[in-house]
Amino acid sequence: MCFPSLRNLALIAVLQPCGRRTRNKNLNEENLRKYRGTKVSKGRRNIRKQRYAYQPKDIVIFEGKKYTVEGVQNKGEYIKLRENSKPVKTNLVKAYMFSKGFIPPLL
Repeated sequence: MCFPSLRNLALIAVLQPCGRRTRNKNLNEENLRKYRGTKVSKGRRNIRKQRYAYQPKDIVIFEGKKYTVEGVQNKGEYIKLRENSKPVKTNLVKAYMFSKGFIPPLL
């Protein structure tokens, strides 16, 4: 029978305050901190799961006028325009210029 050393007992007591320590768990593995997203608020991190076609500060054409995009709503179904109070359906607008510098050809 093997007895744990005092150092290991202290480590076990710190990791699990009461009960039996799970010995089949590998504690020596890769640090997963780099996969966390940026901090949104205190104690909360989010990872961006999807990027929509229209981003803030993009310029789109809606009803023959140019508008600036503020954001996307309802999983990309609607676009919030800065100069318009109500959100607009995505399929009703046409891209004019993206804020990242890419200018699509106008058809």
